[in-house]
Amino acid sequence: MRKRIGYGIVTMILLAVEVFIALFVHDSFIRPYVGDVLVVIAIYSFIRILIPQRCKLLPLWIFLFAAGWEVLQLFHMVDLLGLGESRFFRILIGSVFDWKDIVCYAVGCLLLAVYEMILAAPIEERFNRISNISFVISVAALVTGAAFHGYRMHPENETNYQLGVTMGIVMISIFALTLGVGIVCRILRKKGR
Repeated sequence: MRKRIGYGIVTMILLAVEVFIALFVHDSFIRPYVGDVLVVIAIYSFIRILIPQRCKLLPLWIFLFAAGWEVLQLFHMVDLLGLGESRFFRILIGSVFDWKDIVCYAVGCLLLAVYEMILAAPIEERFNRISNISFVISVAALVTGAAFHGYRMHPENETNYQLGVTMGIVMISIFALTLGVGIVCRILRKKGR
């Protein structure tokens, strides 16, 4: 029962964040990318309310569902349902197909697969898995942030400059957070021995 309550709270928080992003965030990073990553996590947490037992293929099924939903946007499903005039339904159902959305769904589902792998580990092995995954993510974030450094070097192109700055801030934040988590997990694992 505690798991269901926890997943219910996570679902409500993610839905509130998604609604906030849809209604009030009009940028070129959070709304198109972070929102799509979070939506698959919200679907996962909702399903885990109904099925609290571990299901190792759940991230795959959610990805297939989300990608299928995105493909339906190719056929203008919101208009076929007669809901195209409503801004709410255009946001909820979606009205524009974009391959980048499918990539974001894949990223969200990969995060969920990592979460499932951590849950599958025996409790004494979880800190080890979390720290290893954290270190890999921190290095990937550092490399990704460095890849966008060139965009910041050309302020005359405002769009690319803003993208470079945003990605730099996001990636250094991810780097610091995951590195910190990895170090804390290593310390806790050594103390547990």
